[in-house]
Amino acid sequence: MSYNNTYYNDSSGTQDPNAEWKHLRVHVKPVVCPFMFSPITPQCDRRTAGQGDMKRHVLAHHRAWAERKGLVDGEHVCPHCGDDFTRSDNLTRHIRNTHR
Repeated sequence: MSYNNTYYNDSSGTQDPNAEWKHLRVHVKPVVCPFMFSPITPQCDRRTAGQGDMKRHVLAHHRAWAERKGLVDGEHVCPHCGDDFTRSDNLTRHIRNTHR
């Protein structure tokens, strides 16, 4: 790939020299699921742009394996009602929408 010296304009109209690389991350997904080449389990062809997205995928779709590998952060329990969530953002949304 060759890139010229002009900057890619983002949606705000400002010139950002990193915007083109950020945009390419939408199309290029270098992080592959650990189950992509697994000889034991069904293969998973999920690819993501970043490690955080892949961790979220693994926790949602390959939970037992993630627990064995120690990738699970722990349960997130609502202090108001005791409901538990696998992700902190889901707990935050629950509290915001249920216990205002």
